[in-house]
Amino acid sequence: MQNIRIYFSIILFSGILFTNSEQVDAKEYNKSGVSISTPAQWKLGDDSHFFGTRTLSFLIGEYSFVKIAVFPINETSARSYKKLNLSAYMNRNFIPRITNYSEDSYKIISKLISRPPFEGIQYRVSYFIPGHDDVEVEAYLLTLDMAKIIVIFHTKKKDLPIVVNEIQGVLKSIEYIGN
Repeated sequence: MQNIRIYFSIILFSGILFTNSEQVDAKEYNKSGVSISTPAQWKLGDDSHFFGTRTLSFLIGEYSFVKIAVFPINETSARSYKKLNLSAYMNRNFIPRITNYSEDSYKIISKLISRPPFEGIQYRVSYFIPGHDDVEVEAYLLTLDMAKIIVIFHTKKKDLPIVVNEIQGVLKSIEYIGN
């Protein structure tokens, strides 16, 4: 099993997991049981713990980021995280942050999105405020053996070309083996 994990890490580092047959220089972040492979130009912004939830963020391009919230499933959390719902999480914790203006200053459109084998929600936010770029957000809920993980790609319009082709590869690379 250890040889398989080493081989898998080598593949991740070579960047061949990323979609559209593009070869992208990739790096692996592996700390406290969370492993993720990202394009080399993505920079770690945060890695923190708060009341049993682990949060990671990676900065992309000039104005965009990926947020990863890890909800470990153990004896004390199993009941509450078992019912974790992506739409409810986004409406409660994320959407208010990107629409923190009067209702006539933005337009938001949401739809279900599929990047097989992953299902998620895509939000397109158009701002009617000078100086605010439009935003595209894709959110996914990954259910693993030991955790539920919410992954949010928050992308300004000008950064979309450097993010959209990487989403599926990044999602496929996420692993959680516990603390």
